[in-house]
Amino acid sequence: MSIIDKISALFRQEKRATVSTTEQPAITNLKVVTMVNTIAISTDMETLYLIDNGRAIAYSLLETRGIIIGLLDGQLTVATAVQPPKMDMEIELPTNGGAIARAAANASSGKIIKLSIAKTAWSTVFDRKNAALCFIGATEVEIRASGDGELQFKADLEFFELNQENVYVRRTKDSIVVAALPFKKDKGTNA
Repeated sequence: MSIIDKISALFRQEKRATVSTTEQPAITNLKVVTMVNTIAISTDMETLYLIDNGRAIAYSLLETRGIIIGLLDGQLTVATAVQPPKMDMEIELPTNGGAIARAAANASSGKIIKLSIAKTAWSTVFDRKNAALCFIGATEVEIRASGDGELQFKADLEFFELNQENVYVRRTKDSIVVAALPFKKDKGTNA
């Protein structure tokens, strides 16, 4: 037997030895969870991303028409607005020193807020169970050495109920304008 035949035989024997006759146990307790899509805002506060099924679809917050966020069958949807909603209300300055300025109350329209981006980074969270879209602002984040005492920090929060309203979002110079667009009530027709 030649040396090449001996080496070939040696490798053939190892392959047979490595084959296992034991079977892996069947996995029968699988739980399939449907991932709910979400949205995220870029760190430069210029782009909103709809993250859905392994893709991130970008929408510019600098678009003059703005964007609309809503729900379709429990999932978030984002679209470029056809035209910006009428917002001729005066925006009140925040009274608590926070980064959220609110519009004067007006029964004819939903709430309108301005999220300051001067010292604040904003992010979003969507709670599917309550159909709530939350804007969370981390204001004036500072790094401290351990032992410097407790950090007194309170995040700015603003909620929108997407089962009752759509949300209009657009960035201006130094803030992000967010307006609730309540669903129009169907007056119904008697046919």
